[in-house]
Amino acid sequence: MKNNEKKISLLTITISIIVITMSLTYAFLETKIPPFINDETKTKVTTADKLYLTYTDCVEESQADCANISKDLTLGESITKSFQIKNDTLQDAYFDLYFKELLNTFTNDELVYKIENLDTGEELVPTTAVPQSETTSEMIKVKEQIFIEKDATQKFRLTVTFIQKSDNQNENLDASYSIKLSIKPRQ
Repeated sequence: MKNNEKKISLLTITISIIVITMSLTYAFLETKIPPFINDETKTKVTTADKLYLTYTDCVEESQADCANISKDLTLGESITKSFQIKNDTLQDAYFDLYFKELLNTFTNDELVYKIENLDTGEELVPTTAVPQSETTSEMIKVKEQIFIEKDATQKFRLTVTFIQKSDNQNENLDASYSIKLSIKPRQ
């Protein structure tokens, strides 16, 4: 009887060790190998991967203080904000730019913006009216998908202008706007 009990105990311990070893091995593989889809058109960036947006013309101590893009503009005046996006992921990625928070009470499309890629000199977004909104999020429509290689950084410039028209623009003299940008990896 004791012999059978020893065999059962030994078998139980052996199975337990095998199960624990397999579980640890699976957990190790699961954390070290990120799940991603990579075909000719899409790259899925996992939650562990990061794309960073930072303002390069920031003179404040905190990037959060620089994120709010607003200024009292007179007719024909502009505000320019430089920013960069760093791909700190394990693979190349496509991403979208968003107005994370957008407030625009200007009428008649008199507040416009454009985004330029400072590395290539290309206009990512040609001069376009800032969407009218009372605080919303909205994707920025670009000419083509924005691609960034792994471990790369790209530099951009956003210019917002209160355009001067030949019409009476008095209704926009007290208009306001506030923009915050955000990025999101394409899934």
